[in-house]
Order: sequence, then structure tokens, then C-alpha cells
Amino acid sequence: MPKRKSDSATPFCKMCFKDLKENSLKMAFHRENLICHRCYQGLHPIYQHFVFHKIKFLAIYEYGEGMQSALYQYKGCYDIELAPLFLDYPLPWLKLRYRNYVLVPAPSSASHNEQRGFNHVIEAFSVLGLPILPILAKKSDRKQTDCTAEQRAQVGEILTIAKKVDLRDKNVLFVDDVFTTGSTAKACLSLIASLHPKRMEGLVLSKVIPK
Repeated sequence: MPKRKSDSATPFCKMCFKDLKENSLKMAFHRENLICHRCYQGLHPIYQHFVFHKIKFLAIYEYGEGMQSALYQYKGCYDIELAPLFLDYPLPWLKLRYRNYVLVPAPSSASHNEQRGFNHVIEAFSVLGLPILPILAKKSDRKQTDCTAEQRAQVGEILTIAKKVDLRDKNVLFVDDVFTTGSTAKACLSLIASLHPKRMEGLVLSKVIPK
């Protein structure tokens, strides 16, 4: 009986396109392999737990050269194929850790989502298989990366609740791609808190580490 294409094809890393070795550490933990160990290490995983405004956060990677390049390829070049790579290695553990949560993603500009054809935060975290509540929105297209420190601190002025939902019986996991000064996270957490969630935590792909 001939093998199916999925059975016979050589698995390869979706980031560097090199073959994934069968004896790699990655393949020992779950069947679907998307990124090789070398590329994963190039993103500088840190798994840093920190508390921000009394909320527990987890940052998967350092926001350094590796993540900057990967996120630019993902967001700036509209490469949606990279979406599942960021959480590929820790995925089984993250699914277990946050199994009773619903996701509230940081808002992304509607015009930017339309331009790239997807919401980069939602796509990256959808691999968790958790309910997603996109209840936060931006009132303008201003990019935080284009703002001064003073403007970053005022980000709450351009964020709003797009859809009010009852979160009193929900464990909410706020998710975003980058944690820099915390201005966006602070504004988002404040809006979410106004809906009275049962519990709230944060998960970010990357975090700026002060030198």
C-alpha cells in the first residue's frame, strides 16, 4: 500500500526550510513539527514570569534581534505561515497551563489588519485552541513604535471596549506580541478589569529586557 504524501514527505522547518531531524528534541514531545531547535533558540526563549500592576505575566521570548526579524517577516511582510511557529515548542505546556482561560487579544488597527489580511495577535495565539474574545479596539491607527515616550503613556486614550461582555465567570488571558514599556498592557488591563473577570493573567510572545 503506497504511503500518503503526509507520511512520506520529509518534515522541514517552516522558518529556515531545512529538514527536521527525526531524533530532534522537538519531535520527542509532539507530532507536528514546525520549527527546528536552532531557529527556536535564535528567537531567544526566556520564559520570564513577571508581575505587572498585580497581574501575573509570562513572556516567551526576549524582544531582541531574532524576534524583531521574525515579527517583521510575520507582520510587515504579511507572512501568515509564521503564525503558529512562535508557540510551537511550548504549545503542549501552554495548553495545559491556560486550559480554563479565554483569550482577550491586544487590539490591532483595523486598517492594518485589512492590509495584511489577518490580525497578527489573534493568529499567533489561536494555536492555543482557546475561545477568543476580540473585545478591545483602537480608535486610531497610531503605531506605538512611531510614538514618543509621552505618547506611549497616553495610549489609553485611543483604546476602547468594542463589545461589552460579562466576564464575571471567566478566567481571562490577555495576549500580545510585544511587551515594551507596558503602556498598552496597562490600558488594556484596565479596560478588561472594568468588565469584572473572575481572574486575569497575561501572556506575551516577547518582552524587552533592559540592558
